[in-house]
Amino acid sequence: MCIPATPNICVPSFEYFAFSSWKGSAKSLSGVLGLSQNQQLMKSPDAIDVAPLFVDRLKKSGGIKSARFSFAMSEQSETSYIDFGNPNYSRVKGEKNSIGIPPTITLGCNDDFFWSNNL
Repeated sequence: MCIPATPNICVPSFEYFAFSSWKGSAKSLSGVLGLSQNQQLMKSPDAIDVAPLFVDRLKKSGGIKSARFSFAMSEQSETSYIDFGNPNYSRVKGEKNSIGIPPTITLGCNDDFFWSNNL
């Protein structure tokens, strides 16, 4: 599985879950990339199998230096994006601080399968 970049970042022999149909999905949807944490479901009494994690495999394969991602979702008429590895701060709007990084907010996450936070 590869991410179009310059150069492309690839994870050889990545195991993923495939599906042929999904009720209620948008017609323009061509795929889903799961980016869960390597944790169990917080509210579930039953253990689950966590599939191989894409971001972890990207780091292990040398495609990125840091096993993290950041993203921004915009209106349909605008561009949304995801950065794997270190964030691309050139996309962040706002006045830069003394070390040249624009304002960002880091939220702590619960130890859960999902990226959840108690705000």
